[in-house]
Amino acid sequence: MIKSNLSLLMGRDKLRIADVSRATGLNRSTVTKLYNETATRLDIDSLHKLCALFKCQPGELLVYEQDIKLESEIQKSLEAKPERKKAATTAKK
Repeated sequence: MIKSNLSLLMGRDKLRIADVSRATGLNRSTVTKLYNETATRLDIDSLHKLCALFKCQPGELLVYEQDIKLESEIQKSLEAKPERKKAATTAKK
């Protein structure tokens, strides 16, 4: 899961949602969703603006938190993937 540290950065700089929205030009609802950690996507341009405002790297704003259930599902999906036939590769040689 990706977690947002926007609330921490805003607290550090004593900024309100309206301040961040005004300074970056981002929609207030976008900032609110990031602040409340309910956002499901983030545009690269928005990330760039937030990093510029807080003078931080993307990894300081967004943090990966291990999700064992999701990782297990991905691993199972990879294991279920059919292997390519080697015969097609060797026939080309």
